[in-house]
Amino acid sequence: MPNAEVLSYDPTQDYLMHLARYQRMSSDELIAEFNRLARPVGIVGTLLNRMAAVHKVFDERDIDYSAIGDEGGLSWNKNIRLEGTTIVVDE
Repeated sequence: MPNAEVLSYDPTQDYLMHLARYQRMSSDELIAEFNRLARPVGIVGTLLNRMAAVHKVFDERDIDYSAIGDEGGLSWNKNIRLEGTTIVVDE
């Protein structure tokens, strides 16, 4: 019989856990995490929570992400780098 703990998933708790983790990262680490998440592997729900948390931390740090999106969402199909406080698409 499967372990009930493994089967339970709380999307809000998952989001908050990743948000706290990303808030502790340096901006360079956050950019590396974005690039890692741009190659999705794993459970869709948790991936979406991670992407939403990265987006929120970009906002909190006043990082200009206009090259990859706006407050409504981000494009995850390209690698990026940070130049000062501006995200640049890595060509």
